[in-house]
Amino acid sequence: MTNHAINHPPGDCTGGCEEIKTVEQRLDDDAIRMDRIEANQALMVAKIDENTALTSSIDASTKSMVTAFQNLEGAFAVIEKIGKLVKPLTYITVFIGSLAAAWHNLWPSTK
Repeated sequence: MTNHAINHPPGDCTGGCEEIKTVEQRLDDDAIRMDRIEANQALMVAKIDENTALTSSIDASTKSMVTAFQNLEGAFAVIEKIGKLVKPLTYITVFIGSLAAAWHNLWPSTK
């Protein structure tokens, strides 16, 4: 411990000792307060690091979900195009079927 005014023997200090003692006491109190602030800051840094790791984990999970939804979007686009292709194919198939029925009706098989 340093040699503060509060450690002096009563007869050693000539004038102003009480003021010096008050200042030194305030400095000691502030040092304790600063230690407490630094400890709290270290705790907050640890919590921020933990939060950053958790955020990175969520980011990775979200990216995989977004990729899955983008793939589904592509699949739905393909299904939509197939659906648009099926409609005219249905008309063509019905037309060919009706021609076959008319052919069979006009020239029945003799087997």
